[in-house]
Amino acid sequence: MYLIKKHKDEIASIASIVSILSAIVLIFSVIVSAWQFYLTRQAVQAQVIGTSLAHGRNLYDSLAANPNLAQRLFSLEPSKLEDTVFVQKTLSFFSEQYIYRRGNLIDDETWKLVEQDMCQVFNSTGFREIAAPLLGRGDFPSDFTDILMECSDA
Repeated sequence: MYLIKKHKDEIASIASIVSILSAIVLIFSVIVSAWQFYLTRQAVQAQVIGTSLAHGRNLYDSLAANPNLAQRLFSLEPSKLEDTVFVQKTLSFFSEQYIYRRGNLIDDETWKLVEQDMCQVFNSTGFREIAAPLLGRGDFPSDFTDILMECSDA
């Protein structure tokens, strides 16, 4: 007991330092947890969007199987149906990859490969002619459309 009374000030100082360090560790762990939550949310959001786009591609398969429906709904000539469905599904695929990239699910190296392929496909004249009105409808993220337009500028 005598020792505690004698070193009361030192013990109080040590307790204060320990309290400050504990507060710093707590703040740091809250920041790390918030960052992990943010990254997880981005990844889940990208996966959900990607899944939705995959379902959309399945709908295009159904449309491709019924040329009369495509003509009635979209005034799309049966002779152009296969090309249009292919271009729409390809745009959907590349858009999905872009969304995964934005959600940090695709690394820089992989994205560069995807972007090269995407630009090569988009720069083919026949593809671009069919893609332009599809992109103009606003069905894809505008920044994705901007990337495609930059492909044609390069």
